[in-house]
Amino acid sequence: MMKNGLQAAFQLHRAGDLAAAERTYRQILIDTSKDLNVLHLLGLNLHEQGKDREAVVFLEKAVEIGPTIGVLYNSLGVVRMALGDLRVAESCFRKAISLDSVCEEARRNLAAVSLKLQGQTSVPQSPMASSRSTAAIGDSEQAEQILRQRLGEFPDDLNAYIELARHWMERGKTREVIDLLSEPVERFPQSMELANRLGEALGRENRHDEAEKIFQRHLERFPESVTAHINYGVSQLAQERTSQAVSSFERALELNPECFRAQFLIGIAWRQSQQYDAAEMALQKALELQPGSSEALVELAHLERLRGNLQKGLETLTAILDRDPCHGPALLGLATCCETLSDPDLVVQYCVKALKANAKFAPAHLLLGMVLASRLTPDKRARLELAEREELGERALLHLSSAAKFAPSAEAMEAWGSALINMGRHAEALGKIEESIRLVPVFAPAHESLGRIYLEQGRIDDACAAFSAAVRLDPRRALAQFELARSKKVDDVPRSIQQVRALLARGDLPFREQVLMHFALAGLYDADKNYDAAFEHYQIANRLKCEDPRGLLRSGDREMQKKARFHTQEFMEIFSEEYFREYSDRFGSESELPVFIVGMPRSGTTLVEQILSSHPDVYGAGERIDIADLTLALPRRLNSEARYPQAAVLLTQQVAREMADSYLEQLRKLAASAMRVTDKMPINFRHLGFIARLFPRAQIIHVRRDPLDVCVSCFRQNLEWPFCDLDAAAIYFQGYRRLMTHWKEVTPLRILDVRYEDLVANQEEESRRMVEFCGLPWDEACLDFQGSKRAVQTPSKWQVRQPVYHSSVGAWKRYERHLGFLKKTLSDKS
Repeated sequence: MMKNGLQAAFQLHRAGDLAAAERTYRQILIDTSKDLNVLHLLGLNLHEQGKDREAVVFLEKAVEIGPTIGVLYNSLGVVRMALGDLRVAESCFRKAISLDSVCEEARRNLAAVSLKLQGQTSVPQSPMASSRSTAAIGDSEQAEQILRQRLGEFPDDLNAYIELARHWMERGKTREVIDLLSEPVERFPQSMELANRLGEALGRENRHDEAEKIFQRHLERFPESVTAHINYGVSQLAQERTSQAVSSFERALELNPECFRAQFLIGIAWRQSQQYDAAEMALQKALELQPGSSEALVELAHLERLRGNLQKGLETLTAILDRDPCHGPALLGLATCCETLSDPDLVVQYCVKALKANAKFAPAHLLLGMVLASRLTPDKRARLELAEREELGERALLHLSSAAKFAPSAEAMEAWGSALINMGRHAEALGKIEESIRLVPVFAPAHESLGRIYLEQGRIDDACAAFSAAVRLDPRRALAQFELARSKKVDDVPRSIQQVRALLARGDLPFREQVLMHFALAGLYDADKNYDAAFEHYQIANRLKCEDPRGLLRSGDREMQKKARFHTQEFMEIFSEEYFREYSDRFGSESELPVFIVGMPRSGTTLVEQILSSHPDVYGAGERIDIADLTLALPRRLNSEARYPQAAVLLTQQVAREMADSYLEQLRKLAASAMRVTDKMPINFRHLGFIARLFPRAQIIHVRRDPLDVCVSCFRQNLEWPFCDLDAAAIYFQGYRRLMTHWKEVTPLRILDVRYEDLVANQEEESRRMVEFCGLPWDEACLDFQGSKRAVQTPSKWQVRQPVYHSSVGAWKRYERHLGFLKKTLSDKS
C-alpha cells in the first residue's frame, strides 16, 4: 500500500503537481515517519516550492537515518545554498563527495558554492536542482559566461552542454539551443537528455519534423525507452498525426502500464482531434493511475467546456481549488470558462489569482492580456476615457509581452500583434504578426491578423491573400470569411456559399463567430445577386447581435427606443438659442485647426475625409473619440454631480479653454505642421453644441445621404445597436435629422452640407467646394484620394481605397420588399 502511495506521490511530483505530491508524501509519513526515500523526496518537493526552511527539516532527518548516503548530503547542500548558508552547504557537498567520489553533481555544486564564497557567480545547478537554486547562485549572464568558458576548456563536457541548453531554454533562447546541440547530439548518441533538449527546442521552434527525426533515431537506439516513445508521440501529435501519436503513447504504456504521462497524452491527442468521448475515457484511465491528479482534472474540465457542459467543468475546477486555492491551471480554467460566458471581469479576477500563485505563468498572462486588449476594440474603447484607455492598453501589452517572454509561441505573438492593431500601432503589430507566422506558418489567426493590418493600410490585394490563407488553413475563421465576403474578390462564390452554410449547419460555432458567419453568408449572397437570401442572413446576423449570449433582447425594447428619441430632445433643450446667447463671449478657442466631419454612420464621412486628407495641408486623424472623452470628463472637471449634457450648463470659459487646448494638443501630436486636421467621428453630430462652446470657428462638414441607403448600409455592416435593428435605426435617424436642423438654427458654427449622391456624381466640383470651405487652396491630389497610404479603421476600409463608385447609390432598392416599416418611419418628418 505504502509502495503504491509513494509511486503515486512521485508521479505527481514529476508531473509538476507539487502541492498534491506534498500532501501524499506527508500522508505516507503518518504511517512510516522514518522512510528515507519519502523524507528525501518531500524535502526536494518543498525546496522546489520555495519552502526551504521546511525542506531542511526533512532532509536533515533523512541524513540522520542514512548518514552514509552521499546524495542526501548533496540535496541538503542545495537547499542550504538556496538559504544563503554557504559554509554549511560547502560542508554538505564535501561530505557527499567523500561518501561518493563519482558524484559529479556534488563536485559542480561545490565549485558553485566556492565561487559564491569568493564573491563570484557560479554555474547553474545540475538538472536535479530546481530552477530556484539556479537563480540563487547568481547572475544569469555570468552563469552563461562560465558555462561557455567550461565548454571552451572541456568541449566533451556533456553536462555543460545540458546545463547551458537548460539555461537558454528557460530564457526562451531556443534557436541558440539548436545551434549548441546539433553537433554534440551526434557525438553523444547515448545521451537521452541531450536528445530530449534538442528535440524540445526544435519543437518550440515548430520544427516538429526535425524533432521527430531526433526522437525516432533515439528510439531506434533505445527501443525499450518509455520516454523515447512519449517524445516521439509528442512530435507526431504536434504535426496533427493523431493516430500515430496515440500508437506511440500506447507503446509506452505497454512498456510501463502505470505510466500516467502516456495515458494522459492519449487524452490530449483525442481531445485535439475533437474525439471527445475517447478523450474522456483516456483521461479517466489516467485518473485511475494517479487518483486526484489536478492536471488530469483540469483537462477534463477543459473537455467539458468544449462539449458545452460549462457547469460540469466549473464544478471540477472548483473542487481542485477547494484543496489548492492557488492552483494556477485550475484558476486559468475558470478564467477560460468565464470568457466563454462573456464575463470579462471574472476572467481578470481568476487570471490575477493565477499570476499571484506563479508570476511567470504564461497562459494566464496571455488570457489576461487578450481580455484587456478586447476592451480596446473600436466599438468598446469609446466607452473609456483617454487615461483609462492608455492605462488599459499598457496593461494589456505588458501581459502579452510577458506571455511571449515566458513561453514564446505563435499564439502569444499573434495576440500581442492583435492588441497593437486595436491601438492603431500597425507598424509594431506587423512585426509581431510576422514573427507569429515565422513560428507557425500554418497558424490561421496570424494570417487573419495580417489581413487586418494590410486592409487598414490599404494593401487590398495583400489583405485578400492573407484572409484567403486564413480561411484555407481554417475555414472556421469567421472574421476572415466576413472580410473576404465584403471584399467582393471571392473567386468561387457558389463554393464559398456552400462552405459557410455547412459551417453554420454544424451548430457548434461560438456566438460571435455565428454572427460574423451569417454576415459573411449574406455578403456572398449579395455577390451572387441573390438579394432575398442575403437580406435573410443580414436579419439573422443582426437578430443574434441584438441579443446577448444569454438571449436577453436589447433592441426590441421600445423603452430604449423612446429613451433614444428623448435624449435628442434633451440636447435640444439644453443647447438652446438662449444658451448660446448667454455664453456668446465664453468660448474655448478661436482655433480653425479642427475640421469635424459628421453625419450618420455609412453616410460617406470616410470618403470625405479621404478626399480632404489627400490635400498636403490636411491631416486625416480618423474617428477620434476625444470629444466623447471630454464630455465624459465634464462633470469631474466642473466638480458637479450633473451628467452630460446637463453639465454643459455649468461650463465656464476657463474649463472650455482648457478642454479645447487639450484636444488641440492631441491633434498637434499627430500632425504638428498641418493647417487642418480632420476628425471624422460621425456621431459627433450629437455633440455639436458642446463643440460650438470649445471651437466656435471650427469647420463642420455634414455629410448627408439617402436615409434608406444609410439605414440599410448600417444594417449590412455588423454595427452596434441601434444600427443592428432597422426599426431602431429609423427612429435614431429621425432624431439625428431633428438635431442637425436644431444645430444649424442655434449654434454659431459654420456647417457645410455635402450630399453623398452629389459627391459621387460630381466629385471634383464637390471636392473643390469642401477644400474652399476649409480655407485652403485647391490641390489636384484631392482627386487621387484612393492612393493615400494612411491607415483607416472604419467599416468603409474596403471601399475607401477605390475610386468613387456609383453602385452604392440607391442600393437599398435591392431589398425594398423587406423595408416596409423603415420606409414608413423615415417618411415621417416629425
